Amino acid sequence: MSDSEIELECHVNKFDGKVGDYVEDWLEQLEFDFASCEKSGGPIDARTKIDTAILNTSSDVGLVSSKHEKNYGEFPTWESFAKFMRETYGSHETGYSRWCRLRNTKQGDNESVHAYYWRFYRILSRRARPMMCSRDNFIYNFMFVDGLKDVVFPVFMRLVGSREMVDDSLQDILDLAKRAESIVRMGVIASNPSQAGRFRNRRPGRSSGSGPGNDRGKRSSGKKSHKRQHCAQ
Repeated sequence: MSDSEIELECHVNKFDGKVGDYVEDWLEQLEFDFASCEKSGGPIDARTKIDTAILNTSSDVGLVSSKHEKNYGEFPTWESFAKFMRETYGSHETGYSRWCRLRNTKQGDNESVHAYYWRFYRILSRRARPMMCSRDNFIYNFMFVDGLKDVVFPVFMRLVGSREMVDDSLQDILDLAKRAESIVRMGVIASNPSQAGRFRNRRPGRSSGSGPGNDRGKRSSGKKSHKRQHCAQ
């Protein structure tokens, strides 16, 4: 399979060298594209993957990679190239800082439950160390639900399935949160049909006067808020 054929299958944006989790997302997308190509066209050799990846970087990043190979020899495997990119451009956050970022992650005013889930999950997947016992992962279910915006949270908590959060997977919690979001959407449209088109593009925010759940202030004030500020420090 030629480089040009693989390029056609790569839908990743050019990596510009920005330090942080961006390189991880970029590598994951490339690996997904390569896997898709291999399903239809057979195995792709490491050199082709590496060359294709470098073609999908800015000129400055490509120059750094080329100099590294000139000084130390070509990357022998895709894994060695990915490791170099992570070490050069990956996040330098401590495990504690990443934990704080996960704990403070909240659903945005104009963000869908699905988009919030993927933002939450990306941070969760890069935690310093997974739970030794999978049964203890329920804490992440609680954190995800706690981050739901004010109009969705009370509806979620009224659903029968919310009582099983300790035993559910995060995917189960996502499905339940989507149900709550749909109920909120239908409630807003039923009370004001003229908002139907608008609601598809803009979700009610924390200061919204419509929909249930505007008395959630007790959950986001006092001791809890103080803890977030302390963690951020």
